[in-house]
Amino acid sequence: MINIFNKAVEWLRRDFYFTTQQVICIVIMILFIALLLRIACWWVEPVISRDGIRYIEWAEALKTANGDFDILAEQYTEYTQSPLFISILALPIPGMTPHTIALLLNISLGTLLVFIVFLLFKYTTNNNNIALAGALIAAVHPTLINYSIEIQRECGYLFCTSLFLLFFIIYFHNTKLIFSNIAAVAGVFAFLFRYEGWELFLFAGLAFAFVLFYNKSINRFRLVCHILLFGGTTILTILITLLILQKTPSSWINNNWIKLYDKISYQE
Repeated sequence: MINIFNKAVEWLRRDFYFTTQQVICIVIMILFIALLLRIACWWVEPVISRDGIRYIEWAEALKTANGDFDILAEQYTEYTQSPLFISILALPIPGMTPHTIALLLNISLGTLLVFIVFLLFKYTTNNNNIALAGALIAAVHPTLINYSIEIQRECGYLFCTSLFLLFFIIYFHNTKLIFSNIAAVAGVFAFLFRYEGWELFLFAGLAFAFVLFYNKSINRFRLVCHILLFGGTTILTILITLLILQKTPSSWINNNWIKLYDKISYQE
């Protein structure tokens, strides 16, 4: 088994010559396979989990409340979720139910995640073979397919997290400010899909601190400015998103963090 693995790694590291057009064609074929697999799996087994039913109920309630999360929190006292996924499901799109919106969103993001995986491997290894193999694995991986056809927040969270990592890596390759700001926006969206996204900003802080204190050749003043702008973009994106979602920062904190703290304290 170890010999097979070593041979596979050696094969992936071989420098097969792919033209740009060939790589684009292969990536498009992999994306097409990913999309077909997700649609086929949903068609064969269209399962809705208990959490999925709850998300649909919350989205319907939010629709009825005209986007007022305070009313949603009063109707469903267990509501302590991040607001982005529920808000997307509650969008007033003609002819579409929250269930349909969730399926289209997750299948689309699940397919696009394959392309993000390709770019991540491309930037980290600079090897087309490894990047294409990584994309193919992401396209056919059962867990990722399952996330794409379930009414869950995981697919959006994984997509935004991968986008954050991609642009953060690109930023440290060329230190252009725009890439760190895009990473901040992607990190905020990941955080608003699932609150576990705060770990991305912990990772960013540790990465910035490591470069700031251990990289002697970097322009420290410029890096500090970039860190401050990264933090400013993060805060601004959160405030703008809450404004679009018709949530004030105080209601967001009250309906999520205070209630979550009370629930944890009660369980203890």
